[in-house]
Amino acid sequence: MLTQKTTITLLFLALFLPMQAQVTIFPEVDKVKNSRRIEIVKVELTDEFTIIDFYYAPIRTENSTVGEWICVSNKYYITPAKMDMRKYLIMAKNVSICPKSTKVITTQREDITYQLYFPPLETGIYKIDIIEKKSGGTNFYGVHINNQRDRNAPDSVPYRNQVAFMKYFYTHKDRLDKIEGLWKLDIRQQHFFYHDRYAEDLTTEPQVVAIMKKGNLFITYGEHGNNRDEYFRKLTGKKGYFFRKKIPEVESEASGYIVFGNPNQFFIKYILPDRLAHYYLLKDYMSGDKLYEIAKYTRIPVENPIIKTNLLEIKKDSIK
Repeated sequence: MLTQKTTITLLFLALFLPMQAQVTIFPEVDKVKNSRRIEIVKVELTDEFTIIDFYYAPIRTENSTVGEWICVSNKYYITPAKMDMRKYLIMAKNVSICPKSTKVITTQREDITYQLYFPPLETGIYKIDIIEKKSGGTNFYGVHINNQRDRNAPDSVPYRNQVAFMKYFYTHKDRLDKIEGLWKLDIRQQHFFYHDRYAEDLTTEPQVVAIMKKGNLFITYGEHGNNRDEYFRKLTGKKGYFFRKKIPEVESEASGYIVFGNPNQFFIKYILPDRLAHYYLLKDYMSGDKLYEIAKYTRIPVENPIIKTNLLEIKKDSIK
């Protein structure tokens, strides 16, 4: 339970999807007791910790001098569902551990996101209980989590930088499909409330990706060779391509069709699953909200990697 006294200042933590952890966004929960306007936003499994993000919306007040003091119990623990294998709270971020308290001002739109850190979970556990205390605590029973660290990761490729990819594409340039190669990927998000644009588009940092054929599919890899769990499939009898990306954090997928602007640029527009939209929008999320992503791929020209590497070395020497 978040212990209440009176008054608050809220810090909103930016939310990110880690690349090297097992993550579940807004997990399914079988039963909740005494949630008191608290939601589980994310469960993240790493080799060091089990990290649980909570979102708390205090009761609103127009009086800025009135609010709440909040804290979490030092008795918090997690355990595999319906078992008693307790792993106790190690530390908390953005909220105090009782008897200390965090002050929160309950004026308009002041919410709090905080994290609790527990010891790591073993593989093969897919449902946990999150217990503050048996009687009167904020308890979540049967929290469904994505715990696939014991499963094989998607196939990667042995190319670990842009020059290595460039060498591959340059060597095979006469046999490549038009979608294969290195691409600069820019993604922007559009927020709609029903059919109306709700806010300005949000953009992400550009990325470099490689698209390579494997069997009947074209797989997308990060610039360090990691499989991005995305693929393209050429449409039978047509010149187009179908795109699909897995989103294991919400046990779902997103998909769309390529639209070419020119031979060196194409676009894909797809809608994100509701749970992921809720995660990104959080306190601004309402029923009827839809979040679209528009991905723009711009081709990076394939050059002789030996010449390119030498030019890079010459440029570095001239800077010195």
